[in-house]
Amino acid sequence: MPRTWCVQCGKENPLPKRGAVRRFCSAACREKAKETAERYNAVCEFCGDPFRCARARQRFCSLSCVTSHKNAVRYADHVYVPQGKGHRGRAQRYGVRYEVFAARDVFERDGWACGLCEGDVDPKVAWPDPWSASLDHVVPMSRGGDHVLENVQCAHLRCNIVKGASLDAGTSAQAC
Repeated sequence: MPRTWCVQCGKENPLPKRGAVRRFCSAACREKAKETAERYNAVCEFCGDPFRCARARQRFCSLSCVTSHKNAVRYADHVYVPQGKGHRGRAQRYGVRYEVFAARDVFERDGWACGLCEGDVDPKVAWPDPWSASLDHVVPMSRGGDHVLENVQCAHLRCNIVKGASLDAGTSAQAC
């Protein structure tokens, strides 16, 4: 292991543990070096606050400002789309019309019959049972379909999941 000397006082440093290189011979020398170190005045590029730093070309006052600046640059052209939950949030994300109605009204309108496999849906069976009732969008919202009464139908949860975002209901009818 090569010998090193203290940056502050010039004495030989004790042998380091685990192969680390020591810059100071003691904690006292480290503190004295901090006190006498040259400091620079700077203005944070992100928040605009003045601060003192050890490097002449330091741009930000804190790690928080560095991260915020990186995010501001990364998402400069990003269009914010609300991330609501459920059908309303998905309608906002896809930019389709949204109409408020109760799912139960749709199920009763369709006579508790699956619009995909044409089987009966038991109103007593609750989610997450595969045979529970779910709202199926005839034209999926991800394909531009609106969340309106004319575009929804009653479906078994299983049939709806198998159909996914496709426009063809024939594949899910075979699965039931």
